[in-house]
Amino acid sequence: MAPATGLPAARFSLIDRQALIDNPDFSGPASDDLRRRVIRLYLIETPRQVDALIAGLASGDWPVVVRAAHTIKSSSATIGAAGLAAKALAIETSARRQDTDDVNRQLPEFQHYVALVRQEVEALEDAVSRL
Repeated sequence: MAPATGLPAARFSLIDRQALIDNPDFSGPASDDLRRRVIRLYLIETPRQVDALIAGLASGDWPVVVRAAHTIKSSSATIGAAGLAAKALAIETSARRQDTDDVNRQLPEFQHYVALVRQEVEALEDAVSRL
């Protein structure tokens, strides 16, 4: 059951393991290294993109906000974090309309999801390192 805030409880997975861990497309001798690189890149780049999104919003640089939200959307979808990808899409859509109020309204929940997904991705990184 989700908490009263409407945010998902931490015990529920926000990542579809099929996207990286159980994906048959990641087979062969280089697959484990590729998984590790994708996960590591996500863990490094997503916080940078969130920072860029926030800075762009603060300065009114809408192309930066759109690009950061789009990047987070795409990379989150790649690792199987569909819920976060959907939230990033909503921010991207609002940013394209230059709707400051709507982006600001969505930002706290978005940042919360980013933090939760990051925790799961770190756990995936540990699991992949044991493969």
